[in-house]
Amino acid sequence: QTAQSGSVKRTFSFYASVGNGAVHEVRLKVSNADKTITSVKTVVLKVRDPEISVYQEYTAGGPDMSRAIKSFKAFAGEEKEFRALPYFFSKNNESDLKYSWAIEGGNVSDDDRPNILRLKIPDDAAGSFNVEVLVNNLKSIVQHTGARFIINIF
Repeated sequence: QTAQSGSVKRTFSFYASVGNGAVHEVRLKVSNADKTITSVKTVVLKVRDPEISVYQEYTAGGPDMSRAIKSFKAFAGEEKEFRALPYFFSKNNESDLKYSWAIEGGNVSDDDRPNILRLKIPDDAAGSFNVEVLVNNLKSIVQHTGARFIINIF
């Protein structure tokens, strides 16, 4: 990869295999100008299938990254926000990903913030309901995944 090598190069990019479990070995060799001091490091990168995790979103502080949501407790009348965060997708920018939210099978969306679900729980709500988010990479048909969680209303 001589085009990505040189004294001013600080980043390296390449296209990884699309299959889960593929392994790429990247070796970096650094030396001083007269090549009297050299160091070599190797890193092994494993390709993973895309994943999505959902976190509670706070208006002032962003997502609560302490735990991904599998089930969530809320009270009737509350307003909550949830953020879907993608992992292991190849993308050039955020618009490469399409988010589709559904509550009990019915589609809901926010075109301004597609990875955020803003939910106003009705005052008379009770019980539990399922929330699902699907994420598709618009530039790679093999990259898609989803996540589900349950909201329990008290």
